[in-house]
Amino acid sequence: MPENAVNAAALSTFRGAPFDQSNITTAVESIRTQCEWHIAPVLEHTFEIDAGPRGFSIPTLHLVAITGLVDGDDPERDLLTDSRKLRVYGRGRVKLLSGPALPEFVKVTVRHGHTSFPAELLPVVAARARDAAKGRTRTESIAARSMTLDLSGEAALDALLLDKYKLHHQAGDGS
Repeated sequence: MPENAVNAAALSTFRGAPFDQSNITTAVESIRTQCEWHIAPVLEHTFEIDAGPRGFSIPTLHLVAITGLVDGDDPERDLLTDSRKLRVYGRGRVKLLSGPALPEFVKVTVRHGHTSFPAELLPVVAARARDAAKGRTRTESIAARSMTLDLSGEAALDALLLDKYKLHHQAGDGS
């Protein structure tokens, strides 16, 4: 995971400043875990995805570019250079417009994420960093990752701000 997506200077105007970088990192990681993707900065990732014959969804909400797309069972088969015409949506949805059906399994390499951590999420980072400094956290595990999250006080506001950054907003598989 990218380190220091947010630093103490970015949070200097929030209640509780100055913040320790380790508490900021814990806060940012808890947001990434809750939203199910890294959010910022722009990074390159390769995903192995089950595709429908007419499209698929990449686990991101801010797709910058697809830099590679191959058949998951035949990596020599480049799906970007064949006769398919694809429409790519910024929230990670890829739809086949014309050409042969997509294979059932694809490997897609993308550049995705925001250039910087969204400013509207900085209050959430500050609140979670402040709570982490006060020891008001609990451990939550999602998949193979474990994070400390503060679920008190400003949790309702956090939920509203984070909702549009969660992957659950993503539309189906594009078919």
